[in-house]
Amino acid sequence: SGAEDVILKPTLAWGTVAGAIGYDFELADNPLFVMPMVSLTGDMARLITPFYQQVTTLDYSTYYYWRAKAVSADAESVWSSAVFMTMAEPIPEPEPEAEVWMCSEGLTFSSRAALEAHLATAEAHQPVEPADIVVVPPDIIVPLPAETPITPAWIYVIIGVGAVLIIALLVLIVRTRRVA
Repeated sequence: SGAEDVILKPTLAWGTVAGAIGYDFELADNPLFVMPMVSLTGDMARLITPFYQQVTTLDYSTYYYWRAKAVSADAESVWSSAVFMTMAEPIPEPEPEAEVWMCSEGLTFSSRAALEAHLATAEAHQPVEPADIVVVPPDIIVPLPAETPITPAWIYVIIGVGAVLIIALLVLIVRTRRVA
């Protein structure tokens, strides 16, 4: 249709076709529909309404091409196509420059009243010496890590004797089977 200044999430609509059970739809950023951005075609993806609502935001100032065709139980129409251009990116309004008031101490204020209030309180109050800061560490008791007990040597002796006895038992079993 050649519309311009279209919003970034448009609803694209077309006329209903009598006897249509659905509509195939494609949206692309090129007129040949090479790798369309949206392709709702075929039995599983076909639209049942004569419109499509764009879900994702399109780019500013970009031409987009879309096409639709009606599908009935035994026939399909030819593609009807249209083109539109999205709106231009809005230019942000510049913020007005704020008036700034400064005192002899180098402090800045947004209004004359704030500056005068500061000067009035500065004259009324003499500088005060800052108090000494004392840091008192909290009493925290950290338990020592548990020591792993050392395994006594007699445990290793028992394991070694057990291993020798098992090997001897296996040797006896093998020898007695050969004899029989």
